[in-house]
Amino acid sequence: MKISPSIASADILRIADEVQFTNQYFDDIHLDVADGIAVGEISFGIQMCRRICEIATLPISLHLEVSNPLQYVEQVKQGNFDMVFIQVDCLMNAKEVVGIYRANAIPVGINLSNLDLEREDLRELLEMTGHVLINTTYHNDIRQSLRREMLDYAIRLANETEHKVWIDGAINWDIIKEIQNSNIYAAVMGRAVFSDKANAVREKKNLFG
Repeated sequence: MKISPSIASADILRIADEVQFTNQYFDDIHLDVADGIAVGEISFGIQMCRRICEIATLPISLHLEVSNPLQYVEQVKQGNFDMVFIQVDCLMNAKEVVGIYRANAIPVGINLSNLDLEREDLRELLEMTGHVLINTTYHNDIRQSLRREMLDYAIRLANETEHKVWIDGAINWDIIKEIQNSNIYAAVMGRAVFSDKANAVREKKNLFG
């Protein structure tokens, strides 16, 4: 299982140092672009993500939590992103959006929240990509509490299909220990890494060497 620290939880005033820390000890760097519409918050933009790409030595996953992903296509193409996750719970034209990203040779995955599990086109969306990012908290939950049913869904999807399943939301080291033998491909971790970096390094080394 890859551990992918989320830079959104890092000290943005020391972003270069935080990226170098991640470069040294972890497997992937996770970046979130949120527009305040698709989710109730605003993060940094694509330009900052591209600057991070310049100093990162790890693979970079980009999560577009935006209401209109198509307006970002050209900017994303200019970045060095190894995986781009499209949040689909706010999109009526999700298949079209994923198709356009694929047509532009962008490595694209889908991000699923609790709002997506009953959508009619879910099977078709899953067939369009090999990578799926599952929100393990509920959409716009200000407390960001882990939801066991979402974690269980992610584990089932990882164990029963060939998808590379990522999990994101309230993931801590106890959860990682609990699921380390599952087929989960990657865990995005924010506060669990950046609130105590020394402990995060110890935990990862103890679990994965």
